[in-house]
Amino acid sequence: MLRSVRVSAMILALLCSTAVLAQGTITDGAATFARTGTPFDATPTGNFTGVSATTVQDHLFEAGWYFRVSGDTREFFFPAPSTQNYTANTATLDWTDVGARGLFSAREVSVVTNFNGPSGRVEQTMTITNLSQTNPLVIDIFHMLDFDVQPTAGNDSATQIGTTRIGLTDPGGATGEYVGIGASAFMVRPFGGTDLGAVLDDAAVTNLDNSGLPFGPADYTSAMQWASQTIAPAASASFVVQFSVNTTTVPVTLQSYSVD
Repeated sequence: MLRSVRVSAMILALLCSTAVLAQGTITDGAATFARTGTPFDATPTGNFTGVSATTVQDHLFEAGWYFRVSGDTREFFFPAPSTQNYTANTATLDWTDVGARGLFSAREVSVVTNFNGPSGRVEQTMTITNLSQTNPLVIDIFHMLDFDVQPTAGNDSATQIGTTRIGLTDPGGATGEYVGIGASAFMVRPFGGTDLGAVLDDAAVTNLDNSGLPFGPADYTSAMQWASQTIAPAASASFVVQFSVNTTTVPVTLQSYSVD
């Protein structure tokens, strides 16, 4: 019931909005990652299909990014980007000034990869660039994921298989993984009023605390946090997540920093 209420709210928000919401789809073979409905708000909807024996099964409900700049009293979701390009297996989204605060720009690159099995993986890299030429930027970055590993939604189990790497199983046999590469912490909560989408959109500061595992079987939500990241003037930092079905994520440190 709670999930149907949220879906109804998302449909209403879409109908009432005149903004370009940057929906789009990328594919590699059968593996397909799509941003649907309202992908850049507190309920960032998406699909991940073509990665299990029944290729129409959708293993994803929501996936999106949030941030908190030092001094903020809450987190904020990334709004619709300034520009977007969905080509083949890669989506590139750009924000010239996130939140129109004059603090940072951003680029997200999502790549979907098809494997045998069938199976597949999505890697998302969010690069934050400090717009100031003189002042450092201190920022917390969050990524939220609501997986529904099929064939049945709402009955997934999850365990910690790495520092910030989570493994999921469904009684029907499909598996999933979620990792925040170089992240500071994770959190797992059941879908509902205190799930990760809800707590990252409330009016309070949220810091993830590596809680919630082992989990289930239940309706799974989770998030990763990179805490108190300092980005030098005019410099950039990248934050990487991967989520996969019926194959592994890549357990290597890919987070990087660069000066423009």
